[in-house]
Amino acid sequence: MFSTIFNYCLYEKYPDYKIRIVTDYYDELSRMLNEGELDFFLMDGIISKTGHDYYELCSSTICVCSPEHPLAEKHVSIDDIYDNTLILGADKTPSRRRLETIFRDNHISTMLFANLIEISNSLTIVKQLLLQNIGISFLFKSGVARELKNGTLQQIYIDNYYEFHTYNLISLHNSYFHAEHADFIKFCQEFLKQWDSDI
Repeated sequence: MFSTIFNYCLYEKYPDYKIRIVTDYYDELSRMLNEGELDFFLMDGIISKTGHDYYELCSSTICVCSPEHPLAEKHVSIDDIYDNTLILGADKTPSRRRLETIFRDNHISTMLFANLIEISNSLTIVKQLLLQNIGISFLFKSGVARELKNGTLQQIYIDNYYEFHTYNLISLHNSYFHAEHADFIKFCQEFLKQWDSDI
C-alpha cells in the first residue's frame, strides 16, 4: 500500500517523471548506480559514504501487535514488553542492523524477551504472525499503515522510546542528481513525514 500511494502522489505532482523500481541487496544496487543503470536508490542503515551522496528521508519504527494483545494501545515501560515473543527479521540484513541500532539506543535487549522468532526477510509473514497474536514486533510505521488504520494491528507505546530513524537516498557523488532533483528529494522527505503523521 505504501508504494502504491507513494507512486500515486508522485505521478500526481510530477506527471512527466518516469520511474523504474528495483528491489535488491545493497551491493547490487550500488553496482547498478555506479554503472549508470540507476539514478539513485533508497536504503536504511549506515554504510560507507565513499563515492556516494546521501540525503536523509525520515521515518519511524514502532512496536506493534494484534488488537487482542494485552498491551495493545497501552503506554508501558520497556520492562513490560519483555514477557512476550519478539518477532524479528533475518539476522545480518540492513533492516535487522537498523533495528539493533534502535534497540541499542533504547537499551532494549533481545535476550530478555520470553521467546524470539526470526523471519527471513518477509514483512508479510511477520504481519501474519502478529495478526495471529503470536508476539510483538518493531516495524516501520509506514510499513504497517494500512493495518494501523483499519485496526488489524495496533501500537504499543513504550515510555521514553526513541522511534525516529532515517532512510538514505543514495546517488553518485557530484552527479547531476542533486542539482536537477532537489525537488524530488524534498518531495520524498515531506511524503514520509506526512505519511507517519497521518496514521
